[in-house]
Amino acid sequence: MVSRLMDGAFFLFMGIAAWQDARKRSISLKTFLWAAMLGIGLRLGPAKDLGGTGEPWQNFVRLAGDMILGSLLLGLSVLTKEGIGRGDGWFFLVSGIYLGFWKNLLLLWGSLMLCFPVSLFLFLRGRGKGYRIPFLPFVFLAGLGVLLL
Repeated sequence: MVSRLMDGAFFLFMGIAAWQDARKRSISLKTFLWAAMLGIGLRLGPAKDLGGTGEPWQNFVRLAGDMILGSLLLGLSVLTKEGIGRGDGWFFLVSGIYLGFWKNLLLLWGSLMLCFPVSLFLFLRGRGKGYRIPFLPFVFLAGLGVLLL
């Protein structure tokens, strides 16, 4: 039951974030906060239903590990002067709450594989440097596949 709630909440979060990214090229902080609070509540509240040990501190450590990918992307965002958008880093930080580390990594990889041909096409058409495309619509498409796993 909790697993289906997590999938539904993540699907809704992905959809809202992808829509905001495509429309405004930014994601509202409220979107991240609500999704994170809901995900943490679902994940840590009934932890035994999601494969947790039942020990709060162990579940918290596992959750922190699942959010590492987003933390790394946020660090890369700073290092690249937002060549990688902060919103993308925040998205993968929150998605780690819902998916865990390995599915989150699969989500990132699948998203990059979907985004690459479009980026290559735009680059070859002369829209290379300085042109930015929203990434989260690609994440949404890849996320549909990850949720079906």
